[in-house]
Amino acid sequence: MRTGFRRGRALRVGSVLFAGALSVSVLVGAVPALASSSVVVRTIRFGTALSAVSSDGTHVWVADERGQDYELSASTGAVIRIAGGGDHPIAISSDGTHVWVANQTGNNVTELSTSNRAFSREIAVGKFPVGISSDGTHVWVTNGGGNPVRASVSELSASTGAVIQTIPMGNGAFYVSSDGTHVWVTSTNTVTEFSASTGAVIHTIPDGHGASGVWSDGTHVWVTNVDSTVSEFSASTGAVIRTIPVSRDPGAVSSDGIHVWVTHFRSNTVTELSASTGAIIQTIGVGNGPDAVSSDGTHVWVTNGNDDTVTEILPGVPQGDIFATTFKRCTTLHVGYNRFVNGAIVHWRVTTNGVGTVASGQFTAIGGGKLGSKTYHFLDIALGTTLPSDASGIQSHVVFTWVDGGRFDATRDPGC
Repeated sequence: MRTGFRRGRALRVGSVLFAGALSVSVLVGAVPALASSSVVVRTIRFGTALSAVSSDGTHVWVADERGQDYELSASTGAVIRIAGGGDHPIAISSDGTHVWVANQTGNNVTELSTSNRAFSREIAVGKFPVGISSDGTHVWVTNGGGNPVRASVSELSASTGAVIQTIPMGNGAFYVSSDGTHVWVTSTNTVTEFSASTGAVIHTIPDGHGASGVWSDGTHVWVTNVDSTVSEFSASTGAVIRTIPVSRDPGAVSSDGIHVWVTHFRSNTVTELSASTGAIIQTIGVGNGPDAVSSDGTHVWVTNGNDDTVTEILPGVPQGDIFATTFKRCTTLHVGYNRFVNGAIVHWRVTTNGVGTVASGQFTAIGGGKLGSKTYHFLDIALGTTLPSDASGIQSHVVFTWVDGGRFDATRDPGC
């Protein structure tokens, strides 16, 4: 999905020549042995203006404005092949079997096969297609129409490429995301939910924040807004869950169900959110003019329109480290920790021999400290009960959990 405009070109050095016209170089960053956050691990430089990206977990597909499509290895970032594309490709979607490319000025969609990497067909759709999403059964295309009242959504069969129906929008059609059950389309101040099986409109949801990019992970729907916010909707009901302030100029968005990734074209950054809480985890610097993003759960791929690069981000292990825990006088939980995001909520639960709950609660972590840092924090928490002593033969266990799967278990207490 493309949400920014390419502005200028950057000087490229140290490149390797592919297919005569394409200049590509790969810059690999150091991957820490134990990552405390998501990190940029690779920057792939192209000699052409990039417009869209989609990853199916095995292959990464990148489109450029000259009409070429590139297949990269998701494991290495190496260019596997270059294929001729359509007229001004603007959006791309891979469902693991086929790759679908929306060609803006060609008013059509190009289909490629992922198995034999062959061009399959070119399919006429509406005027000025701008967004595309395939769920493996249906392919959904938003057509801008050159005017909001002429906008439409085209539904294609993923198996045959045939146009099943064209749905008039009348209020603009920007971007689209299908999770296989629901289809979500952004328009001027609205988000429309369709049935993926019939194409019928289920809800038209007002969004006064200026809806733009959209992504559904099957549980949550994430919409970027022009007022520098991200709206979260329930995929099952369409209800608004929360509106999250982010940095200026949020554009493309992608979620793997655990993390949510939002591009910011002007600040050259990507914001990482927690899919479970909507909390901002961190802001990551990428290339110049990030305007498309795709996460496959293992890697995150970002196209940068102003310097002709693709940035690969490796999602990090959950931040936070609990390095000490004991029970003082059998009445107080003593905790030592560091490397948490400031304000992170840490839940704790005390059990007897790992069964049941004797006491529970939570605390708000103070930020600071990195791997090997001397920045430590200590906390004493009253349990509200007295635990059995070691002499009783009963062991008291404690487990800590925090955002995005962070967990620490103390299998037995050494001090009570």
